[in-house]
Amino acid sequence: MTPGEFREFARTMREFGLTRAKIGDVVMVMAGAQASDTKPAQVTQQVTQAFVAPEQEPIKHKVEQLASLMKLSDTELVDELFPDHTQDEVPA
Repeated sequence: MTPGEFREFARTMREFGLTRAKIGDVVMVMAGAQASDTKPAQVTQQVTQAFVAPEQEPIKHKVEQLASLMKLSDTELVDELFPDHTQDEVPA
């Protein structure tokens, strides 16, 4: 974690009123942290909302491409996914 990332994480902890956080093997404890007026359930909901990515619709052309690949026979699918470049001619 870079110093900038550490500062940003500490700022986020302070913003949500968190006094402890565990990241892997590292436990961060905010010294002199003030207990906030918000209830733990509210803080948990705020943190969850802050870090959940919005749902995205699948990309239409990727879905169509996948559907067309699934219609191929086994040998055609293998040939499409893993083309044989050993047959390519080498320019002189």
